[in-house]
Amino acid sequence: MKPSKTMDERTLIIDKLVNSSIEFKSLPFKKSSYKCPIIEVAPEYLIYRIENTRTISKQREYIAENDSLSNFFSPDRLEVEEVQKAQHEILKTEVDDELRKAYEMQGGQVEPILISMHGVVINGNRRLCLMRQNSQALITCQVLVDPNLNGKDAEIEAWIDIAPNAKKEYEWHAVGLSMIELSNKGFSNKEIAEIKGFINPKEVEIRMKATKMAEEQLFLQGKQDKWSIVDGTKQTYEDNASKKIPDPIDRKVAELTTIAINVASNEAAGTRRYEPNKKALNNVKDIRKYFEKIAGNKVQVENQFSGEIESNTNIDDSIIKNIISNPEKVDGFVKSIIEVLHEGEERKADKGKKKLLQTKINAAANSLISAADLTDEPGYETEGIRDLIDNMKISIEKVTKYIES
Repeated sequence: MKPSKTMDERTLIIDKLVNSSIEFKSLPFKKSSYKCPIIEVAPEYLIYRIENTRTISKQREYIAENDSLSNFFSPDRLEVEEVQKAQHEILKTEVDDELRKAYEMQGGQVEPILISMHGVVINGNRRLCLMRQNSQALITCQVLVDPNLNGKDAEIEAWIDIAPNAKKEYEWHAVGLSMIELSNKGFSNKEIAEIKGFINPKEVEIRMKATKMAEEQLFLQGKQDKWSIVDGTKQTYEDNASKKIPDPIDRKVAELTTIAINVASNEAAGTRRYEPNKKALNNVKDIRKYFEKIAGNKVQVENQFSGEIESNTNIDDSIIKNIISNPEKVDGFVKSIIEVLHEGEERKADKGKKKLLQTKINAAANSLISAADLTDEPGYETEGIRDLIDNMKISIEKVTKYIES
């Protein structure tokens, strides 16, 4: 990859090409359409956009693996050559076989990439990376020239991605991290939903909550920002985040349980981890009792209504987190949780059997009472009733022996 030109050099050549362009393409954005000139420019006059939803997780992983400064990929370092080179290496991992084959079959670039007047790629970073790898001499670009679009790169990127297309989907946690960044900048969940093309703010809340739990997993594993580790955990964390658990202690128990299930080995948690996770979320009270058993401590509190002193059990999170952080302990911990869930299922099944017997007897008793009421009037058919009564007596004797045993 050749070093990119300076911003002044890029802006100057793009401005000249824009002014001489005779081809245009419209960019639909929200409720408007913006006329954009089409140009062809050498790749060194383009730079990757660093605030890229697709690569946010991998940027953090790059920093962790290369012991770089935490602000290595900050927006104010966009023009730094080593940052652009690092972004290029990250994007190379995003160039999949589908994109490569499409490029080869179509004989090169077909659709223009979207850039700013300064040569920053707003949409098409992955394609630019592939074209650079193939030493393409000129890149066809659609240039944003309308001043009303200044500063809306993230919104435009998300808007383009709302429409169904053949693009490689973003990793779920990358979208979550980008939402968290927008939230930290003061955007409401409703605004973030509009920017990212989500149906409603609740989806945004779920995705951010799920991402924060995945981040907690990486922290407990000592793998901060190694986001590729949690690529396959989307369903378990989103199931957790979308589950309504009002009690704050139950909520923490549920979160730590989901994290533990994702950290444990396949031998302990199974390969379909969403299954024990679903059971755990539906039986948090049972797991809470287990947590209280291994990490609980009794505390005396005053009842705010009666004034009486009551004994409650708090759970020491640090004990549970230490277990999850220890590869030698977490498997046994998860196996115990699964055993607790299994025992709970057996208790419910046994309770269900007892209720079934009561239900059947109640129905039979009600039917017999109704039949007895009919005997106050003459004229009903009685043929075969004697045999049925004899069979009922035998059944009553069996049930009597069962309940007395």
